[in-house]
Amino acid sequence: MSGPIGGNPHFRTGRVSIADTATELVPSDSGRLMLHLTNSGGDAVYIGDETVTSETGYPVLGSSAITVSTRDAVYAITATGVSAAISYFEEYW
Repeated sequence: MSGPIGGNPHFRTGRVSIADTATELVPSDSGRLMLHLTNSGGDAVYIGDETVTSETGYPVLGSSAITVSTRDAVYAITATGVSAAISYFEEYW
């Protein structure tokens, strides 16, 4: 696959600790192609924009993963008193 200006896509990985305050997982990136998020813990993590709450966010249940196609920043939060971590794999130009 060739990018908009040639070449191949790149990737980056990381792990972010999440608690009951909205935390940025990845910043916005106009070159992002795909973002794969894995919650290896036992408790749900909720993803959304910077206003995400455990009531409004999309749940990534414990021991599960999700792939999203967005160029926006992605935030996560847990329920009150819970801590978790999300690992990510991001493909971009």
